[in-house]
Amino acid sequence: MMPELTGTGSDTALMEAAVTEPGDIPEQIKLVSLTESDAEFAAGLAKLLEPSMDEIADRFYAMLMDNAGLKNLILEHSTVERLKKTLTEHIRTMLNIRINDQYITKRKAVARKHIHIGLQSKWYIGSFGILQNILRDIIVRSIADHDLRIRALEVVTKLLNFEQQIVLDTYETELNRKLLSIEKDKKLELYEVIGVTTEELAALSRQTSASIEEVISRIDHVTSREVTGNRLSESSFAKSEQGALVVHELTSEMNEVMARTAEIGEEMVRLKAISEEITGIIGMVREIADQTNILALNATIEAARAGEHGRGFHVVASEIRKLSDQTKKAAEDISGLIRNSLDQVAKVTDGMQSIDDRMKSAHRGVLGVLGNFQDIRQLMADMKEASEAIARELENSLQNIHDIGAAAGRVAQSAAELMDRSRQLIDVK
Repeated sequence: MMPELTGTGSDTALMEAAVTEPGDIPEQIKLVSLTESDAEFAAGLAKLLEPSMDEIADRFYAMLMDNAGLKNLILEHSTVERLKKTLTEHIRTMLNIRINDQYITKRKAVARKHIHIGLQSKWYIGSFGILQNILRDIIVRSIADHDLRIRALEVVTKLLNFEQQIVLDTYETELNRKLLSIEKDKKLELYEVIGVTTEELAALSRQTSASIEEVISRIDHVTSREVTGNRLSESSFAKSEQGALVVHELTSEMNEVMARTAEIGEEMVRLKAISEEITGIIGMVREIADQTNILALNATIEAARAGEHGRGFHVVASEIRKLSDQTKKAAEDISGLIRNSLDQVAKVTDGMQSIDDRMKSAHRGVLGVLGNFQDIRQLMADMKEASEAIARELENSLQNIHDIGAAAGRVAQSAAELMDRSRQLIDVK
């Protein structure tokens, strides 16, 4: 015998007064036109469908298990047999509807469970469609009366629609909560990243500032040494100029000495020639003295032969011999002096030649020194120019480093401002 299907009660007793947070539930009930008479009709329908509960559960999960994704979720988090029992109990409470805290809490708990295991809302809503089709088939098969069948289908549709609203509302609430939690977590994570980055930037800025101060100090030290080097370069340049001038004057004096030495050499050559001429004349004087001595000797012999008459001539001849001897001796003395003079001239000439050679060698050395001084002077000029260029570059580098230091300070300030703004963004005090 088929249970009686009626429904004539009032519309106000459907939602119990014990619902602590009704929210939009009254409007949702009104929206689907769910009434107390529908609830009474559904209670009778529950008795009608009780024999078919196992069939409903079997067909429902058979269709779900055809979907690979849903099958994996089911087997990962539960078993088909346990879920079948849960489904049949759920259908019973749906048909015997009494909207109270327990009813609402249970529906929301089921929805949260499905959200927790990662069931997407499209599959959850799709499962309502599967359940509706199964219930429709059984209702059509079980209720012969056309009007009652239509009424049964309408009530089931209203009940499923109302449950879908609760599920979708829970899905939306939970997803929003998760999104807010994720957003807050991301903000917190971002804040932490910004905090770490800010600290790193601040530390880097401080390190950069310290490095810049050290570089500035070193540049100042290098600049000071560069200034000292410039002064030394200028002093060395001046001394090289002075040294070159002294060497140039020395070269001039050496040229004069060499010229004078050459003149003395020429005079010595002429002196030697004159001495040789005198030697020749002395030789002639010696020959004349020898001839005179021979003549005086002959005169003495002739005077001796003349006897008394030749006495005076003998005296004259003797005097002539003495004079001849004296002349010869004087000529020999002069010849000795001339030889000594020639020896001295030869020695002086050799000495002058050696001096001339040394002076020429020294002159070449002085010319080399003069060339070195000129090279040194050019090198010092180049060094001075390079030092001035380095000083200019150091000045420019110092200005750039000051600019970098100021930029590092601005980076630190910007990092602090970024930290404050990120803190305000997520209301972290």
